[in-house]
Amino acid sequence: MCILTSADDVLNVDDVNRLINDGSDVATQSSRTANTQQLIKEQQEDKSLANCWSLAKRDKAGYFVRDGILYRKERILGQEFEQLCLPKARRAEAIKLAHQVGGKHLAAKKTKERLKLSFTWPTIAADVTHACQVCDECQNAAALLCMTEYPLLQYPAMKRCSTVGLWTVVRAEWLQSLS
Repeated sequence: MCILTSADDVLNVDDVNRLINDGSDVATQSSRTANTQQLIKEQQEDKSLANCWSLAKRDKAGYFVRDGILYRKERILGQEFEQLCLPKARRAEAIKLAHQVGGKHLAAKKTKERLKLSFTWPTIAADVTHACQVCDECQNAAALLCMTEYPLLQYPAMKRCSTVGLWTVVRAEWLQSLS
């Protein structure tokens, strides 16, 4: 497992807010497309992946390099997946795509599970949790849900009347209040 090198490894708040809360389609952002050589360069220059590169050189923790690109093998639900190690510059876009599925917004756990089928990086859990916490649509839905929950009903206390052998007879006045 990769170890964080600094607080700078976690996604920048502004990047996450910009991508999660803007209405643009990630696929239309032509400036964000990458070719293989650009991906290799971004991975090698990304300080947050330094420990992952080190593990790949020692063939540890499932990390490996194929055609100059850093991957990780991980077994999920009995199946082996090859996960691309995403450089920091690409993470917010991947989180947005995984979080907003079919017009719905997945919670942090499901977003992370969806991402882990194809990608990995050292701070994936923290980044996904943060992205879900700052998503305006999710926070508005959570606030609405809290306001529409039904209050718990209060029932009169059950009173003990008498004890007969091992059994205790209980008056249930609260049953009358339900009818």
